[in-house]
Amino acid sequence: MTDERRFTELFAEAVDRNRFQGKLAPPILSLCGTPGAGLEVLLKDLSETMSQRAPWARLRGDNFPVDRGSLPVTLSVANKLSRPIPKFGELATPRFLLGFLVTRAPLPDHTEGQRRTEVIRRTLNDRRQYRDWIQLLVKALTETATVGAGDRLGDLFAFATDAAFVSANTALEEHAPARQWYKTALGRGDHLDPTSALVDLSDQVTTDPETVDRVLCRALLADLRAAYRPQPLRFFARNTCCAVLIGGADSPAVQTFLATVAQEREHIPWDPLAIVTTATRREPGATAATRVSGASLTDWALRRPLQARYHLAWEQSAPVDPFDGPADFRPGPAFAEALAPSLHRAEREMVTMVRRATGEHPKGIDLVLRGLHDEDRRGYSGDPRDILTRDVDGKPLDEIITDELVGFGGDRMRDIGAQVVYLAMARDAGDTNLNRVIRSAPPDEPDHLLAFRDRSPWVEFPNAGKPDRPPALHPLARRAIAHRLGRHAGWLNLVWAGVHNRLGAVAGDDRMTRLYHDLAAGRVGHVAGALDRALDELDMPQWFDALRQVTSAPVRDPAAEHSAEANCTLLAGDRVTSESRADGGDPRQQRDSEGRRTGSRVTPTLVAALQLHTDPLGDPCHQLCALIARELRGLSGRVDHDAVFVLRRAAEFGDCSTRWR
Repeated sequence: MTDERRFTELFAEAVDRNRFQGKLAPPILSLCGTPGAGLEVLLKDLSETMSQRAPWARLRGDNFPVDRGSLPVTLSVANKLSRPIPKFGELATPRFLLGFLVTRAPLPDHTEGQRRTEVIRRTLNDRRQYRDWIQLLVKALTETATVGAGDRLGDLFAFATDAAFVSANTALEEHAPARQWYKTALGRGDHLDPTSALVDLSDQVTTDPETVDRVLCRALLADLRAAYRPQPLRFFARNTCCAVLIGGADSPAVQTFLATVAQEREHIPWDPLAIVTTATRREPGATAATRVSGASLTDWALRRPLQARYHLAWEQSAPVDPFDGPADFRPGPAFAEALAPSLHRAEREMVTMVRRATGEHPKGIDLVLRGLHDEDRRGYSGDPRDILTRDVDGKPLDEIITDELVGFGGDRMRDIGAQVVYLAMARDAGDTNLNRVIRSAPPDEPDHLLAFRDRSPWVEFPNAGKPDRPPALHPLARRAIAHRLGRHAGWLNLVWAGVHNRLGAVAGDDRMTRLYHDLAAGRVGHVAGALDRALDELDMPQWFDALRQVTSAPVRDPAAEHSAEANCTLLAGDRVTSESRADGGDPRQQRDSEGRRTGSRVTPTLVAALQLHTDPLGDPCHQLCALIARELRGLSGRVDHDAVFVLRRAAEFGDCSTRWR
């Protein structure tokens, strides 16, 4: 089941008022994904499902000022939830409106009686002054809002003001419970009457604005609870909860709003508000987020006393084994939609190359397919191995991906860009390799590098199904960074060989890591000799696993020669045809006087071919499958044990090239 479909099911459960029998509020579903992963499309689809069912609000967190607290978010939510919905009606928010009007400005420093009178006047009269104050507030907020967001924020406040003041008199007079709610709302002991509580709340506008924002958010939640209580004259039952859908939820204003909602639910567990947030940065401590595909509201409810928010990881990549075939092909909706008008299903090699190079990242798929198209957009043209060098909209693809998606073009990478390149070139992004990166290229701000590793969704952390798997960089980001580093010596003052030499030098006793970086740096013969010696130390399954790990090293230039076979010859430093023989004349079959084999059993050709075949762009047309199979069959005749195991692996590669033809 795809992440889109599974999350839609989770959302349907969350907005079902009867899901938790009115004992628990719906979870705050916090989704984290990479830029371009389709989360905004998801929010749009969810809003369409809510349009005729219950009140809903869709917001962008980056439209709110960073230094105005959570009030703009709360006001926006209250405004959008107040829109009438067929078969639901109009949702009133008298408690929030009352507190909003009272806290518009500090009360004058007069006697207690005059201050109480001012509170009453503000809540029941003088609408023109309310509008004037709103205009001043909008001006103050928009002065610090981002370019283009100010107009949207102004429209929001203007709309909210019109809706609020048209019914302010009657709403506040008819909803006496709204005024009574404030007697105990401030958490400072019960007030004698609601007016004295409102006077106290207004006094805190200047001394404690965060408390005022929290009280207004709690007032909105209280209004929602009241709106869902059964009413004798209501024709339609309100069985669907309200929904708030927030993109860009890592903004300070949104985070404060969410924290207030979570805190309120610790005291009053139920309210009819389902919240979905999406962000491009993980929250601190959320590295162990549940994959959407394995999420369950029942499991969440068991942890509810400890976790009001349900942190979910959008499935970031779909890793494809180099010899996966059509039987293993289960494209997600984004991939299938992009593929349909672009590549014919018969073009199997291109299908698997796009999947492996992008990890089925929606924006990555779009960019790669645009680069593959010929000029008349009726097919693909050229050698796909150079896809990341091609221009899309006047810029090479590897630069678009690294700068615009991964973030090398932004301020966050200014101090740690070189270290992130080192992390991408490491075998994985676990703590061991992170320590090696810090030793290889000490950053000025080590905590910034740690924050990138822990909070960037481009770094994928293990899920419950593979708890021992270390975190790793998304394949699209990793290949794009490798490609840009390999073709552009001096990018961030780095060179390809220097990065891998330094990472290999700090690997210590980790032999596989040293060989991994040796191979990336081009020392194929040295790696083949080391793997040959390892044959006498490891059993064959362990040795083959080590071979696969070492040959997963990235290739500096996948398109250095006119074909994958020619590139393999270049890397191996010998003629492929001469190394592919496994007949009796091969000197590697010679034995000493005691019958032991002499010479190298692991050839540079096998190592180079596997490295190219494993790299997403090294062998997209499966030209090296037969060569790898021949090399493995030759190896089976040169080992003293587990020849059958090697032959079976050879058969897998022998079938690899035919699966996509």
